[in-house]
Formats: sequence, structure tokens, C-alpha cells
Amino acid sequence: MERERVSKTMEIKREIKFMAWDKKEKIMIAKVGEFMGEDLSDLIDNDDMVLIQYIGLKDKNGTDLYEGNIIELQGHIISDRDKISKGVIFWDEEDACFKHTYEDRPPKRYWKHAKRIGNIYENPELLEDKI
Repeated sequence: MERERVSKTMEIKREIKFMAWDKKEKIMIAKVGEFMGEDLSDLIDNDDMVLIQYIGLKDKNGTDLYEGNIIELQGHIISDRDKISKGVIFWDEEDACFKHTYEDRPPKRYWKHAKRIGNIYENPELLEDKI
């Protein structure tokens, strides 16, 4: 009875959708598995594809954010007013949440200030100054 009560109160409140990076063709496939129940096993078991998950949040321009996106944060949000920082969105297994590489913690309060400028697959050159 307790299990039934818990399952009735728990609902997924965010969209679950994916994109895929085709390593062979070097193209991004948008809107993969946007609908619940769509079979993604062909992509998951394919070494030539990288499945990329939507994190459930949008940037300051209303653009969907996915893991692997490169974001930019204006300095006054984080520290130095004139500094613009870049980070990559990733899934942290240990903390079970999405983070970005600029600051190793869930950046929920930063998302509304972040701007998506690309992703690590199509725009790796955007991170050259970080190396």
C-alpha cells in the first residue's frame, strides 16, 4: 500500500529528450527520443553515436541546454565583472546532477544567466583558450 501511494505522488515534471552526435558523419541529430517510450536502443548500442541528454533547463535566451553544451557566463555573475567564463555541461555520477566545468557544483542559479555558445562535438575550438 505504501508503494502504491508513493508511485501516485511521484511524477516526472521535466521533458526528457535527447540529441545524438554521429561520430562517423560528424553531424548532430536533433530531437532524438523526444517522446516517452521511443526506442533508443539502436543509438545506445551504436559505437558511432553519442546520445546527449537535455538537462531540463534553458539558457538566458530560451535555448534548450544539453550535456556537452558549451556555455558562457558573464563575469559579474561569478566574480570579476569584466571576465567572461566558459564551461561545459556534464553529468556528475557521484552527485547525480548536471554540472558545468567552470564551477564543480550544480549551477542552478547560473542557468538563467548562461548563454549556450556551442557544443563540444561541433565547436571544440570554442574551448581552445581553456587548454
